[in-house]
Amino acid sequence: MSKTTCVSLSSLAAAIGMAVALAPTDARACGGLFCSSANPVNQAAERIIFSHNGNGTVTAAIEVQYEGPSERFAWVLPVPPGEVTIGVSSKVAMDRLDSQTNPSYRLNRIFGPECAQVQFGAGGLGATAANDGAPAPQATTTPTPPPSVEVLDEGTAGPYDYQTIKVNAELDDPAEVAIQWLGDNNYDVGELGPDVLRPYLESGLNLVAFRLTKGTDSGSIRPVMITYDSEQPFIPIRPTAVAANEDMGVKVWVLGASRAIPQNYYHLELNESLINWFNPNSNYNDLVTAAADEAGGQGFVTEQSGPAGAFAESMYSASDEQRWDNLRTGQFQSIQAFLQTAISSFSAYDGFIDVLKDPTALPLREGATPEQFMACITCYFQEDVAVRNEAYPSTPFDPETDPLLDMDVLAFLDKMDELVITPLVETRALFDNASSVTRMYTTMSPDEMTVDPAFDFNPELEDISNLHVADQLMECTVVEGPEWRVELSQGMIVEGNGTTWPLDLDSGLPANFRITQLATTGPGEEIDANAIMIGSMLTDMGIGEMMPDVADPTAEPDPSDDPEDPSAEPDPEDPVDEGPSAKQDDDVGDDPVDEGMDEEPPSEDPSSEEPGDTMDPEDTVEDPDSENADEAAATPEGCGCATVGESSPVRHSGWALVGLLGLAALRRRRR
Repeated sequence: MSKTTCVSLSSLAAAIGMAVALAPTDARACGGLFCSSANPVNQAAERIIFSHNGNGTVTAAIEVQYEGPSERFAWVLPVPPGEVTIGVSSKVAMDRLDSQTNPSYRLNRIFGPECAQVQFGAGGLGATAANDGAPAPQATTTPTPPPSVEVLDEGTAGPYDYQTIKVNAELDDPAEVAIQWLGDNNYDVGELGPDVLRPYLESGLNLVAFRLTKGTDSGSIRPVMITYDSEQPFIPIRPTAVAANEDMGVKVWVLGASRAIPQNYYHLELNESLINWFNPNSNYNDLVTAAADEAGGQGFVTEQSGPAGAFAESMYSASDEQRWDNLRTGQFQSIQAFLQTAISSFSAYDGFIDVLKDPTALPLREGATPEQFMACITCYFQEDVAVRNEAYPSTPFDPETDPLLDMDVLAFLDKMDELVITPLVETRALFDNASSVTRMYTTMSPDEMTVDPAFDFNPELEDISNLHVADQLMECTVVEGPEWRVELSQGMIVEGNGTTWPLDLDSGLPANFRITQLATTGPGEEIDANAIMIGSMLTDMGIGEMMPDVADPTAEPDPSDDPEDPSAEPDPEDPVDEGPSAKQDDDVGDDPVDEGMDEEPPSEDPSSEEPGDTMDPEDTVEDPDSENADEAAATPEGCGCATVGESSPVRHSGWALVGLLGLAALRRRRR
């Protein structure tokens, strides 16, 4: 007789309040204006989320990438002295954040009236003996010297065992002692030598050493979450050089009160004329690499900055909470139905396979593995020997004696909460508690990993949208010359024919539009400005120019522009003037500007922004002010949208925390 089990589950934790889900809107318009859907650039790189907590601590969620035998996995992380809290984060949360903040490029194709609208493609505790009130004997021996290596803390977090150690700074060579201790304690440090650790130990940092818990394979590796005492986020990149690939990707999100900046690395603005706007995935990473190389390998592209709360929902969503609630409180007719729901809802989440590997949570019978069970749960419950397959070759299911029928459901849910749900919730909390998030990206080669990046904040800088939009003006009746021209927000015009972008990284143009050394206040110091050179080169090549209403960003204001008010200098932060009739001098009130300005060529695109201006995401996505917006809303039929390629190269990176080192200023200005 079969045993039927009815499982009734009560709620184990209070529900977490959810923010409203953010659903990005794909802006489309009809009648003369066609748009490509926003095409994200997917960079494969090791990822770090930093949270400046505002209380003298920093939390870092660090993705660990490793290929090789699990018994050889070891990871050594320098950390500042003080309390260190270690846990795990979620790769699922990082994937979602990555997807929402990826840079995207969209072309709005504008057709003239003559065009047909065509669709485009610990240590132990001491004890003292009682002495019946007698005076304690006085010490007559020399005090015991401090140990060479002191274990400050140890424990387990997710799939990792860890130890935090302090190396005696009075030793002749603390770094040599640290390497010896790590090896003696079964940490396979590979090529990590004392020269790499020495600068960190000399700076007074401690070390956290990680290895996989015995019996855990490398498939359980997941992001680590660590909170430590510090006023700033740091990435000690130098230990990474031991095993780094060429042009290794480093992707960082920094959470805090305002937009984050690379403090001792340069801020890079890519030359958008070198982006292949028809397929941005094809050369974006190569362009970032070229831009970083121009900055001596020490610069970051700020790909996005904005309110952190907008991304909290993606870390742990309302649908995640609903699925978790259903599993905790649902009525299930059998253990099989309960476990089938768990697998269908959470099998793709990191940590779930580790729940199945815990025999106190899932007591599988002999011969069945967690991986087999997750792959074919119905196979596990088959009673007919004739249908035995390679998944369960040992014994068939016995409905009277199988250990799974007596599983502790609450133990299973507790383990789910610990390994799957809590890491998501805690990662989301970083975004709930921050005002702003900034995403930065770069690539580095081992010989460039000489300075450890540090990050700070500048509340005076504007946010940066990850959505980049350009207008492609189609010339359908042209007999000779370009079939289209693309107007970029940086002020460049690129002309071409067909569906091939006319520029690439071999064109000779600089990869950076501008290189800036940012500070905690002000706009920063401009190191290299290439706008004029780019425009001149486009003209010489016969495939474009710089828009006439874009001024040289390096030029000093000319007081002669307003002889009656020499102090009225133009503000480089102001938007581009909309034409002579629209120009007003704030100091003069309603008086017209100097007549000499009437001779300035009118702007071909009054909505164009100054170089360096950022785009409002609402304007770029919905463009409610465009002349076609109303028409698009009224007549959605017939819109054509182009799709850009999805391929992307794979990169690898590693990191560690470290103190700040100075960066020799790069003063390489193009002429």
